[in-house]
Order: sequence, then structure tokens, then C-alpha cells
Amino acid sequence: MHDGSLPTLRAVIDYYDRGGGPRPGKSPFLMKIGLTEGEKRDLVSFLLSLTDTPAARTR
Repeated sequence: MHDGSLPTLRAVIDYYDRGGGPRPGKSPFLMKIGLTEGEKRDLVSFLLSLTDTPAARTR
């Protein structure tokens, strides 16, 4: 999670799969997803397969 509150990518996926947490101003479009265990594993594998190269620094 961007603020370090969830320790793993899987924990983040579980959090959003449950619809996130109660927050003031939370969008009504954020709701329970209902992923299967297989879909969660596949999503973790896909996200871990993504790569990027560092952006060029300009001075």
C-alpha cells in the first residue's frame, strides 16, 4: 500500500477485493470485487511480472 499500512501485494489485493475500508468521501464505485483465490494468485503473478526502466534524470 502506498502508505505502508499493508505489508504485501497480496494484502493490498485482499483489501480492495473486500471493497476497501470505510473512509469519508469514499467513492460509491469502490465495492467488493469477489475475486477467487485463483484470480488473486494470477493478479499477483501478473503484477510481479511488470517491469520498468528508471526514468532518465535531468539536471
